[in-house]
Amino acid sequence: MRNVCKQLSLTSFFLFFVFTGTPSAAADKDALINDLYHRSGLKMQLDWMQNNFADARALFGDDAQQADEATRKMMVLLDKSLKEKFSDQRVRGIVLDHLDRDLSEQQLEQILQIMDDPIWQRAWELEGRAYQPDGIAQMQQYIAQRLESKPPRSSRVGLVSELIDVTDAVDLTLEMAIQGALMASRIMMEKLGKTEITEKQMEDAARRQMENYREQYRDMLTAQMLYIYRYMSDNQLKAYIQLYSSPIMRKLNNTVTGALLAVMR
Repeated sequence: MRNVCKQLSLTSFFLFFVFTGTPSAAADKDALINDLYHRSGLKMQLDWMQNNFADARALFGDDAQQADEATRKMMVLLDKSLKEKFSDQRVRGIVLDHLDRDLSEQQLEQILQIMDDPIWQRAWELEGRAYQPDGIAQMQQYIAQRLESKPPRSSRVGLVSELIDVTDAVDLTLEMAIQGALMASRIMMEKLGKTEITEKQMEDAARRQMENYREQYRDMLTAQMLYIYRYMSDNQLKAYIQLYSSPIMRKLNNTVTGALLAVMR
């Protein structure tokens, strides 16, 4: 589970895409939803989820290399079920349904207008750069070397901490790790017919375990964000936090969180 949670901290919102719709009201909303789906980075984030959670080895982490024959057979069963659960059609359908259900056409337009803000665009640029394959390696090196030798100003750490809070990054990371573990457990119980433990007991145990890592993952997210936004000034970062703090962006954040968790269930 710790392996999954560590991977989940490597999430981002980037990728610009313009979708052209048709004149009808329903089609207009569909066009806005598809525009948001791509411009918010949701498509990229869901692609990442599919690549990681649709592979049983990602859930087992380093233990997959040392698995015995019984565990390898279990991983084959799990892998097949995960690929069905994370199929493109199912994942996209759940996310678009949540956006359509929770957001009006006017709210979608308001969100897209905020995403046109230069500060938001600058943050996207930095996020996109950081989460390229070579960018992830550079981020890890920066955290291991630069942050250790030259700690950031406490005021800068405070701004990053505020961004983590307003985006609910720690809670989402932990919740997705919990749901990922429960998802795998449910699948295996169905496949193997094991019912010695109830789902509530599994969830309670997972939540107790993950709470022990809350501060550890907050520190990890803090280090990652210090790297990602290092080329934004304090004032720019404050402006980004202010954009994220608006009621409509909080609503979007809640909707996206609900969609991501629904995919896991």
